[in-house]
Amino acid sequence: MNIKHLIIAVLFVQPLFAQTSASMQEMVTDRPDITESAITVPLHFIQIETGYQYNKNKFDYTYHYGSTLLRYGLTSNIELRFAGEYQMLKNKPRTVLDLTENNFNNSLNNQLFGFAGTMVGAKFQLIGENDDDFIFAVLTQLFLPWGKKDLVPGKIEPEIILSFDIKAVKGIILEINSGSHLNSYTKTLNIF
Repeated sequence: MNIKHLIIAVLFVQPLFAQTSASMQEMVTDRPDITESAITVPLHFIQIETGYQYNKNKFDYTYHYGSTLLRYGLTSNIELRFAGEYQMLKNKPRTVLDLTENNFNNSLNNQLFGFAGTMVGAKFQLIGENDDDFIFAVLTQLFLPWGKKDLVPGKIEPEIILSFDIKAVKGIILEINSGSHLNSYTKTLNIF
C-alpha cells in the first residue's frame, strides 16, 4: 500500500465531524502558539493542528514548515499527542568575510534542512472541566531521534510540562506553562 492509499483510507474510512454539533465544545488549540493549553480534546475525537513558525536570533533563522500536532481524546481527560515538522536552519553571516564568502559560494552551504521535532506524548487534565475557571493538566512528552541527524537529539529526550488555564475576566484566559526538557540539546549550524 502506498502513501496515497493510506491517506485516503484514514480520511474516508471513519466519518468526519466539524464543529457543527450543538453539543460540541469550543475548540481549543495548542498550535501555532508556544503555550500548551490545559484542556484536552473530547473523547474519541481527533484534532489536527498545523502551521508555520519562523524564529530569528543573533546567529540564525529557523523556519518550521508544516509543524503538525495530532491530538486524540483517549478518555474525557486524557489525550494522546504526536508531532513532527520539516525545518530549515539558515545561518546569518557573522563577519564581512562570511558575507563575501556567501556571495561566492552556493547558498545551500549555510543551510540545514530536514524532518525534525518528532514527539509522542500524552496530556492528563487533572483539575477542572473545560468551562471551569481553573484547569490544570500535566503533559508528558518524548522527543525522538527521528529525522535529520543534525536537527534532532541523539537520544530520546523526555519533557514534563505543568499547564494552567485561569479565566481572569470574561473572555480572557491566562495560560501558564512550567516544565523541564530533560537532557536538553542545542544544535546550531556553524559555518566558518
